[in-house]
Amino acid sequence: MSLDLANSLLELVGGEEAVLTRLRAHFPWLYEVSVVEREGRQVAYARLLHVSDRAQPEAEQAIRTFGRILLRCLPHCESVDVQSLLPGGIPQTFGDFTAGISRLERQYDRSPTQVAWTRAQSLIATTLAGTTDRTSRTAAASALLPELYKYLIDLTRVWLTGRSQPRDVALLKTVQADLYKQATALTLPMDNTHLSSLPADDAVPGGGADHLQSLAHGIADNLTRRIVDPEEYRSLAGYVRDSLRNSALGVRDQEQWHLVDQEPPVVLDQLTKALTDLHAVLAELTWGTLGLQAIRTAARSGPSGLALARAADVARTAADARAPAAQQQLQADAEAEGLSVQLFTRPPADPNAMEWPAVESAVGVYLDDVIGWSAAVDELSALMHHDYVSQGYRGPVLLMPLIDGRPVRLLTQQLQTTLWPGVDLFDTWSAALPEAHPTPLTNAVIDAHQALQCLSGLAHLATLRDIAPLHQSVADEAATLFQETHRIITELRPGDLVISKIVDFLGTLTLRVQSEIDTGTAVRDPGVPNLAVAIAEGATGQPTDDFQEMEFLIMVALQWDLSPNARHSSLPQPMTEAPVLGDENTHPALPRSLIFIEARQ
Repeated sequence: MSLDLANSLLELVGGEEAVLTRLRAHFPWLYEVSVVEREGRQVAYARLLHVSDRAQPEAEQAIRTFGRILLRCLPHCESVDVQSLLPGGIPQTFGDFTAGISRLERQYDRSPTQVAWTRAQSLIATTLAGTTDRTSRTAAASALLPELYKYLIDLTRVWLTGRSQPRDVALLKTVQADLYKQATALTLPMDNTHLSSLPADDAVPGGGADHLQSLAHGIADNLTRRIVDPEEYRSLAGYVRDSLRNSALGVRDQEQWHLVDQEPPVVLDQLTKALTDLHAVLAELTWGTLGLQAIRTAARSGPSGLALARAADVARTAADARAPAAQQQLQADAEAEGLSVQLFTRPPADPNAMEWPAVESAVGVYLDDVIGWSAAVDELSALMHHDYVSQGYRGPVLLMPLIDGRPVRLLTQQLQTTLWPGVDLFDTWSAALPEAHPTPLTNAVIDAHQALQCLSGLAHLATLRDIAPLHQSVADEAATLFQETHRIITELRPGDLVISKIVDFLGTLTLRVQSEIDTGTAVRDPGVPNLAVAIAEGATGQPTDDFQEMEFLIMVALQWDLSPNARHSSLPQPMTEAPVLGDENTHPALPRSLIFIEARQ
C-alpha cells in the first residue's frame, strides 16, 4: 500500500487522534501514546506498563508486534519509540540489557504482502531466465555431489599435508572452475502456473534457498579462497559448520531423489562427515593448543585420502583432553579459595560452532547454609572468567548451592558474560543432578508476594489510564492465587513461629495493597510508596526497603524449608523486630476479588 493511500485511509477513519483513541481502548497495557517530532521527523511514541509475567507472557514479542501495528496505523510517522516499563516508569534494565523496546524504522517494516510480492518478482525473473524440471534437477544433483566430495577431500589433503605437485594444483584449479560453472548454472524447478492467480499474501510455491548451489559455490569458491589464510580460520570454522554442513543436510531434504529411483546418496553422508571433520581441525587451530605443524604431522601419517579424518581425530582428542583438565584446574582453584565444589558436564544438545571443546558445565558448591551462597557465586565467577576471543564460545554455566549434598533450585545462577537467574537452566540439568531440595514454603511465599505485586501494579496502572475488563480478570486471578498460596502457607505447620510471622507480614502487605486500590480509605498512608513501584526499583538496582524485606522474607522461608530440625529455633533479628510485621494480635483479611472498575467509577 502506498503512503498516500494509507494517509487517505487515516483521514477517513477520523485522523490521528481517532486512531490513538482506538489504540488506547484496544491495548489494555498502553497508557501513553502520541506523535512527537524529533529532528524534523514524525515519531510514534508509546509507553506500556508491564505488571506481571503471568498476565503478560511473551512480552518482548508483544512489544515488537505493537510497534509494527503502531507504525502501520500512523503512516505519516517514519519510526516508533515504544517501550514497556515497570511500575513507576522504570525501564526493564537488568545488568547491561534493557528489555521491552521497539525502535522500528519504516524502511525496515515489511508486510506479508510486500514479502510475498518481492519473492514473486524474484521467481518471475528466474522463470524468464530459464528453469529446469524436477527430474533433470535431481539427476544433476546426483552427478555433482561425488565430484564435489572428491574435490573437498583433495583440497583439504593438499592444505593439511603441505605436499603437492604442480600437476595436483593445476588439476584442483581445473576441477574448481568446472564445479563453479556447474553451480552457477543450477536453477530450482518451479511451477509458475499459479504466479498470476495467488492471493496477495499467500506464499509463492517453489523457490526458496538453493542448498545445492550454496554448497557447491561455498566449497568451490568461498572455502577454497579462504582456507589458505590463517587469519580466516576463526570465521571459516563457523562457516563450515553452520553454512556448508547445513547446506549438505538441506540438499538431502530438498532434492526429490525418488524421481531418479534412489534414496539420498551415501556421498551426502560422506560430505557431511568431511565438513564436520574440517570444522574440528579449524576449531582446534583457532581455540585449541595444537598448531598447524602438529595437525600436519597427523595428516601425513597414513594414506593421503584419509588426511582430513586423521587430522580431525587428533584435534578432537586434544580438545577432549583439555575439558577434564580445565575442570580439575577449576576444582583446585576453588579449593584454594576455600570452596568445596562438585563438577558436572554434558555434551550440548546443539553445539555452537565456536564452542571448542563442546561441553557444558554445572558447578555445585557445598555449603552448610545458604548465607554464604552470594560470596561463593562471586568467587566462582572470578575463577571462571572466560575470554570469548581466545577461548571460543562457552555455553551458560549452571552455578548451584549444595546443602546436605542437594541443590537448591531457587538459588541457582547461570554464568555467561554476567550472572542471570538459573532456574530454567537448572531444569534442563535436573535429570543429571542430585534431587533438589523441596521448597514448599518458599514457593508459596514467592507466589503470594508476586500476586500482591501484580495487584499493586494494577492499582498503579489505574492512576495512568481507564481500567479495562482485562485488568479486572487479571486482578481476580492474582487475588485467587494469593488466597491459594496463603492457604498452603498456613497449613504447612499450624502454630509454627516462622510461619506465623510470615503470615503476619503478608497480611500487612495485603492491607497496604488494598489501600492502594481503595481510593480514600482510612487505612491509606500517603507516605508509603506503591509496592509494585518499590519492588521494581529494587529489582533494577535502586535499593528500597520493600525489596530488601522481600529478599529477607524469601531467605527466611528458604531456611525454614532447608532446615527442618531448626524450625522452632529463634528467628533472625530483622524478622523478629521489623515493625512492618504488624501487631501479632491482628490478622488482616485476605485480599478479596478486587473490583477495580467499580472502585474507579
